[in-house]
Amino acid sequence: MVAGSDLDYSRTFNATDAGATLDTLGELTQYVVVVHGLTVEGAYVASLPVACAVLEVNGRAGS
Repeated sequence: MVAGSDLDYSRTFNATDAGATLDTLGELTQYVVVVHGLTVEGAYVASLPVACAVLEVNGRAGS
């Protein structure tokens, strides 16, 4: 990826798996997704953040 490029990421999380209810999460806009991992000078650095985005619900930011 290069600066300004797009990454489409989709994943479903089930908050109730641990016994919590969905309302315990609060507003989803307080969360982000951070993608880690990049090869630097021939070595893969798994902890290096390479992309970040605010969560969207069904394609709607801030829902």
